[in-house]
Amino acid sequence: MDKCPKCGEEKYVTMWGLCFDCVHKRMLADFLKDFDELSDIWEDLKSKHLEDGT
Repeated sequence: MDKCPKCGEEKYVTMWGLCFDCVHKRMLADFLKDFDELSDIWEDLKSKHLEDGT
């Protein structure tokens, strides 16, 4: 058991240097960021499609 540098709790620190909770939060944040970017791209494509009338 080591101290996680991100949350400061005494937990098992993974090979990424963070505890499992912090790693999962980071993965979720990255996924949501990617999802948000994809939804922006989708909205742009949809608006272009409607403007073109195709």
